[in-house]
Amino acid sequence: KTTPIVVYTAYLDPKTHRGADITIQPLRAGISLKVSLKNSNPVVGVIPDSVTIMGGSDQGGTQFTALVVGSTVLSVTTPAGFTASSNATTLTAVVRE
Repeated sequence: KTTPIVVYTAYLDPKTHRGADITIQPLRAGISLKVSLKNSNPVVGVIPDSVTIMGGSDQGGTQFTALVVGSTVLSVTTPAGFTASSNATTLTAVVRE
């Protein structure tokens, strides 16, 4: 079974580096951004190594493919030149029967 996974670009608070759902911000037009993805337990399920966000868009999508019952932590690696968010960079995927 597959489940959609979406990675967003967001405006971060300058002091706390926190983002919120209402702070989604499109990437500047004319560039694209490759965001690396990590999976703590690929036995449970798999995701691609990265997702691309195209210029003018605020998101890039991919799929998580469940393999066995269990849990894994999916996370993003902040690309060079961008500020790392202090929140919302991981997702725990739980696969049940």
